[in-house]
Amino acid sequence: MPFVTKPAVAQLHDSSHHSLHAFTHEHGSLHCTARSRSCAACPKHASNTPQLPAPCNTAQHPAEPFSSSTSAGQARCRNQPVGRYSFHRCGGLGSRPTALDSRPLGAGSMSDVSVIGTGVMGSALVEALAASGAEVAVWNRTTDKAETLSGPRVRIAQSVAEALTVSPLAVVSVSDHELARTLVEGAGPDLQGKAVASTSFATPEQSRAFAAIVSAAGGGYLDLSILAYPSEVRSGAGVFFISGDRTAYEAHRERLEQIGRASYVDEAPGAAYISEMAVLLAYLPMAVGLLQGLRICEQHDLPMEWFKKTVVELYPFHIRSLLDRVPPEADSSVSSVEASVEVWGEGAAEYAAYLRELGLDAGMYDALHRLFAAASEAGDGDADWTCIAGHTATR
Repeated sequence: MPFVTKPAVAQLHDSSHHSLHAFTHEHGSLHCTARSRSCAACPKHASNTPQLPAPCNTAQHPAEPFSSSTSAGQARCRNQPVGRYSFHRCGGLGSRPTALDSRPLGAGSMSDVSVIGTGVMGSALVEALAASGAEVAVWNRTTDKAETLSGPRVRIAQSVAEALTVSPLAVVSVSDHELARTLVEGAGPDLQGKAVASTSFATPEQSRAFAAIVSAAGGGYLDLSILAYPSEVRSGAGVFFISGDRTAYEAHRERLEQIGRASYVDEAPGAAYISEMAVLLAYLPMAVGLLQGLRICEQHDLPMEWFKKTVVELYPFHIRSLLDRVPPEADSSVSSVEASVEVWGEGAAEYAAYLRELGLDAGMYDALHRLFAAASEAGDGDADWTCIAGHTATR
């Protein structure tokens, strides 16, 4: 059956006597509704259907299987395709466009995974998934932003409902959890047998509410906590904590593991985000401290390479040593304490004073000083400083 290109169809069809629909699998062609895939059944066009080059003769050069969006059993020429419709230099017809295909998804068209939201992280997920071989449908509130994504495996969904419908797995990557839930709930799709994963941080209560909405529509809900920067996700080196519907996770585990390291935490909704917080809570203050440490090196002409080398060598030892001592041993006598709450409280005050002297913000160490002072006032001044997490200065 010959293919019909858009320009040729535009000249042949008279929309007053029948309508056109976009092909979903034949490189963006259009077809007359009088008959699937061509106008051969339409008397007006039966003799005017143009011919495109024949598919590649695999005997001429190496070929590889078509992607899942093409006809089964065919092969794709590995020669460099040229042009929007991938006409190969060998004269055959390629498998798919070489740039983003921003045409709407046609009726019956399916993708492997949908990404709802194409911000910095959403875009990274789209690129990583497409690079892994997945056919990706994307939706964004502003279509222009979605269309900036490159890659032949990316198609644009015209609505959230469409994005949820065309793929067995939909990843919602938007700014906050409430927005994610509102988008899915407002779309009102049939999610029977499908999975919906949200990347937005949520409390267990919020995740349970989202899970209930997805479950009521017949689907399985997953929390998808991302412990990586967009550049790491884009390169396939993402780290993911996942919780929620175990069946949904097992169904899409292989897909997720193709773009990074995926760890299933628990069936309880929200468990992934709680795990993320437990692991990353120390990172932000540590990162701020390291950046301020670099500024101190700059002001005192200390070599940057020395600073980096020392931190990389010293921190792992101290982190392991600290975690091995928590919780504190039963012997809490003063003679067994190597660093007390009182000592660390004084150290925090000294650091704060010096940061101010250098013109750097001391707020973080002021807050730590208040915390240690509160522990001392509570009677733990001589206790091992690792008890500090049990105290608060903000009640």
